[in-house]
Amino acid sequence: MKHIIDSGVIPPPRLLQELPQNTGDKGLNNQNKTRHAIAQHSLRLLLAPLGLLIFFGLSWGSLASESPDTAFELASQQLLKDINKKPLLPLQLDFQQFLILLREHPQHTEKQLLSMQQEADTLQPQNLCQRLIKQHVLAQLSLMSQRRALSEVLSADYQGSFSSFPSGQKWYSHWRASWLIDDVPIATLQQIAYSELNEAIALSQQLKTQSTKFQPKLREFDAAQQEQIIAAFRHRELQINKRLPYLFDFDTRLAPVSIAESDLPKSFPAPGIYDPDRQTFLYHLQGQSLSETHMDWLFLHEGVPGHHFQLVKLSEFALCPRPDASSMPLVSTEGWAAYIESIGEELGLFTSTSSHLYALKWRALRAIRVLVDIGIHTQGWSDTQAIATWQRYLPNEDIQIMQREIARVRRWPAQSLTYVYGKYMIEKALLENVNLGSKSESKAVRSLILRLSNYPLSALSYLPELLMSSPKTTMEY
Repeated sequence: MKHIIDSGVIPPPRLLQELPQNTGDKGLNNQNKTRHAIAQHSLRLLLAPLGLLIFFGLSWGSLASESPDTAFELASQQLLKDINKKPLLPLQLDFQQFLILLREHPQHTEKQLLSMQQEADTLQPQNLCQRLIKQHVLAQLSLMSQRRALSEVLSADYQGSFSSFPSGQKWYSHWRASWLIDDVPIATLQQIAYSELNEAIALSQQLKTQSTKFQPKLREFDAAQQEQIIAAFRHRELQINKRLPYLFDFDTRLAPVSIAESDLPKSFPAPGIYDPDRQTFLYHLQGQSLSETHMDWLFLHEGVPGHHFQLVKLSEFALCPRPDASSMPLVSTEGWAAYIESIGEELGLFTSTSSHLYALKWRALRAIRVLVDIGIHTQGWSDTQAIATWQRYLPNEDIQIMQREIARVRRWPAQSLTYVYGKYMIEKALLENVNLGSKSESKAVRSLILRLSNYPLSALSYLPELLMSSPKTTMEY
C-alpha cells in the first residue's frame, strides 16, 4: 500500500498492523510478511527484559538494599514461584490470537488462586520496593482470577468488537485493565482523550498563526541516502544530549544509540520502531524517501529521551528492581515516550513549524483512537460511525488511513489506550508534585518518574513520599 508523504497524512503508529484493504495492495504475500514481521517485533517488545534483570539479593544501590527484610523476601519469592508455575498468559496485540492461545494455556484453579491471594494479603512490606512488589503480586493475581472466570464461558470467536462478544463488557473491562494495569472507568478515559484532542488542536491552530517563526529548510532524503539520514538523526541526538542535564538529576550520559534502516517490508506502516533486544532505533521507509519533517518527533519517541533512553537509564538508576522476569508495562513505556514528545522544544527540537505540527497530529490521532476504541467496543459503533468521529476532528485525513486505524482498533482492542493514558498520568504527577515555575522540582520529579517507570503507573503515587524523604539527594536512594 502506498503512503503519500506530501499529503499531510499521519502515518499509523508504531506496531500498527496493516490489514487487508481493497486499495491495490500487492497481494496476500506482502500482507503475510508484514504480519509476521509485526508479530516477531511485538513479541520481542512485550517480552523483552529490562536490560539486565536483577533479582532479589543483588545490590542495585537502590531502596531495596537499605533495609532488607528476609521474611518478606522469602515469602514473596516463594509466592511468585508458585504463581509462575502457571503464569499469566502474556498480552497479545491480536485479541483473536490471544483467545486461541488462552484455550490451551494452563491456569491455576480457583482454589489455588484464592490460597495465593490470602498469602499475598499477609505480606508485610517494610519499604517502598517491597510495597511495589506486593502491588505487583496482587495485580497479577487479580488479573488471573478475572481471566480464569472469563475463560470458563468462552464459546465463540471474537469478531472485531466486544459489544457483540459473549460477556463482552466484562472482557473489555479485563482487557483494558490488562493493558493499563489499572481499572480505569470508561468516562475517565473519554475525558482524558477529549482533553488531549482539544489541546492538540488548539496548539496546532496557534502554531499556524505564528508566521513570523523562523522556518529552517527541511530536506527530503532519498532512500539510498542512508549515511545522510543517520547523520540527520545524529544531529538531533547531539542537540538533545546537550540539554538532558537540565531536565534530569542523574547522569544523563550514554553511548550514541544504534541507528539503522529497518528490514521490514515496505508495507509495514510505522515510520520507525525501537528494538529493545538490540537497543537499536530502526527508521522505516514506507516509500522511496524520508521527510526531515518526521525526524524530530520520531527520534524523541523511539530514541532519546524516549524508549532507548528510558531502557538504558532504568538499567542504571531504577529505584526498585522488578520482582521477576516480566517486562516493563507497555503503558509505562508508551506513556513515557508520548510525554517526551511534548517537551521537544525544551530539548532543542521542533524549531520548524511543520515538524511541530506533525507531532501534534500524532497527539490528535492517538486521542481519536481512544474514542474510537471505546465507541466500537462499548457502543457497537459501525465503521461509518467511527469514520464520522475521525472526520469531525481530522477532516483532511486520508480515508485509507482512517479505515486502517479502525481495523487496527478492532483487531488490537485497548492497546491504543496506553499512549494517551500513560502520558496523562505522567503529566498529572508532574502537575501535582511541582510548584509552578520551579525548574529544580520539575527536574527531580521527572527523574523519579523515569526511575519508577519499570513498574505500573500506580507507582507514581509514591512521589510525594520520595520527595519529602530526600528532596535534594534522590541520587542516593
